[in-house]
Amino acid sequence: MLAVIFTSLVKAENRQAFLEAACRHAEISRTQDKGCIRFDVLAPTEEKDEIIFIEIWENQACLDAHAERSKGGQEAPVLNALRYGKSMDKHEIIG
Repeated sequence: MLAVIFTSLVKAENRQAFLEAACRHAEISRTQDKGCIRFDVLAPTEEKDEIIFIEIWENQACLDAHAERSKGGQEAPVLNALRYGKSMDKHEIIG
């Protein structure tokens, strides 16, 4: 299994719109993408620009299919327009 920690940098004035699109994206991923075990959206409790997605996938093939599907989805353009930076860390779950 794979864990993905995806961080988006979002200005305060864009946070609510970003979170709404992010939650739709997470719900679609959980219900429609094969191999999506978990997909959580985390909002900061302090004044920070980071919105974090924590995703658990069965394998790389499922993650790749999710990425491909996401490109054509309605949420991706919104998320991309509202964030000013992003990073992704991927980890193998071994325990």
